[in-house]
Amino acid sequence: MHKKLTKASFLALLSILLITMPVLSACGNGTGDEARPEIKYGWLWDFTGRAAVGTTQTLQGFKDYLRMIEEEEPLPVRITFLTYDGRSEAARTTPGYVWLKGQGADIMSAAPHDVELLRSRFEADKIPFFALSNQVSTLDSPWLTSLFGPPESQIDVIMQYIIDNWEHYP
Repeated sequence: MHKKLTKASFLALLSILLITMPVLSACGNGTGDEARPEIKYGWLWDFTGRAAVGTTQTLQGFKDYLRMIEEEEPLPVRITFLTYDGRSEAARTTPGYVWLKGQGADIMSAAPHDVELLRSRFEADKIPFFALSNQVSTLDSPWLTSLFGPPESQIDVIMQYIIDNWEHYP
């Protein structure tokens, strides 16, 4: 029970940290990298397959933002990125997860279509997992944080907008 509470507290703290980086940047003590704890963020995405253009730009955006924040005032933690190239091949998803875990990833992220496949693993390993979107079937996971709701919810909102505003809608 104590371990679960500790991991849940870590997940809550990490979620807040990632969302509020600009505010936390003012709290850094400027004592150097060795004095700050390291968080290894594992990215299990497509870096050379059909989704590579978007994936590499998203990762570069994360890195650029962290660099910009660090120039003003160091964060209270160091975030380093570990990447595993899934190459848009489903057969590489589980080995990629195992490799990132073996490299010491504290948190992970993967393509939305891989989240359900990996759910039992990251929940059993108590590794916080971040996704850009998720399926309805994963909404109850205490270890998953999604930046966007499930596609079904997004489609409901779009359809309601069309019904309410589209003059040609029957």
